[in-house]
Amino acid sequence: TVVTPAETIASSQLAVQELGNNVIKQNYIYTHDKMYPRYKNRQVAVHGEKKFKQQFLDVAKTLNTMGVTITSFKADPPVGFFRVWPQIKPGAKLKIDRGEQKDLIAGDVVYNWLLMVPTTQEWTFTSNKGGPPRKLKREGFQVAIAQEAAVPGEEEWTFIDGGTLKPQELRAMFPSLPQQLVLPERVDSEIK
Repeated sequence: TVVTPAETIASSQLAVQELGNNVIKQNYIYTHDKMYPRYKNRQVAVHGEKKFKQQFLDVAKTLNTMGVTITSFKADPPVGFFRVWPQIKPGAKLKIDRGEQKDLIAGDVVYNWLLMVPTTQEWTFTSNKGGPPRKLKREGFQVAIAQEAAVPGEEEWTFIDGGTLKPQELRAMFPSLPQQLVLPERVDSEIK
């Protein structure tokens, strides 16, 4: 856990809320487009690009067929804060490659923020037998990832859905994460 600017924390929560607002509008391609690129590439390698994208295009139809509606999506304040994946800035890399600079100096490396943003969703299940609808509360999280911005709060966030994510999958992409990384739990409960 690292000291994270308040503006960065707020912008991650707002970005996850925007993701949730698109889910409620059934704009699932937004979740595809905002997926963390290295994670998306791994999924595309497994499923194939066309088939992977089609899954997002089909979500609304699949949920409608099952009588499921996501009625609310709330992003809560982040609970985990990490600086990961240091990258040498292109200008610094060029100077080193040309021999103009021997070692990295302060400001030559940019990090990425990785924040765990809890979410609470409400799902309504319509009974196909004519009974009253049932409601589910799903508590989960999004992993929000963005390169550090020159001005905190102006980060361009991408996401990994924490629904089925395992700590080792996240550590495979970000080896600097703690060995004993504990992810927030996903909890489903019926709303009576």
